[in-house]
Amino acid sequence: ISPRYCLAYFVRAFARSDIGHYTEALEDCANAVALKEQLEPAALSKVYALRGNLRWYLNSTPDERIHDYDLAIELDNAHAAAYLNRASAYKDKGDLDRALRDCNRAVALSRSDADMYGTRASIFLLRRDLQPAIDDLTVAIGLAPEEPRWYNDRATARALNGASRDAIHDCNKALD
Repeated sequence: ISPRYCLAYFVRAFARSDIGHYTEALEDCANAVALKEQLEPAALSKVYALRGNLRWYLNSTPDERIHDYDLAIELDNAHAAAYLNRASAYKDKGDLDRALRDCNRAVALSRSDADMYGTRASIFLLRRDLQPAIDDLTVAIGLAPEEPRWYNDRATARALNGASRDAIHDCNKALD
């Protein structure tokens, strides 16, 4: 047994994150990064992305999270979740242009993931770009029809867009 086995730190960090032990998971990520020469770039990208997620759970600054997602993307520029999570960090900073750019990249990389469209729709909503928000939420609903938040968010966009009857219908679906 080796206390210097990088992949075990990453797997344990992921498992600890799943059960809400974020501080311990962050420590495991630090140990994995210290041994990063043992990992292929795509695997190390996942470590940095997980560390960024853990920082979100632990209420770190958006800049700290963005730094981790930057490292993840630098190692694997096809890591859709890293773009999506960096977009959320930019959104938290109020930088909606960068958030939208990252969401566009995430959608391009993962067209079958409802979260990609739902997150981009949230950016459109903040920008008051209502029709693109409605369009993305319609796609998200098509991909994950059991997810009530997509109906609720589309109801918000429709209500703001003057389509009250459609908004009520979406609210009813969210409440079913």
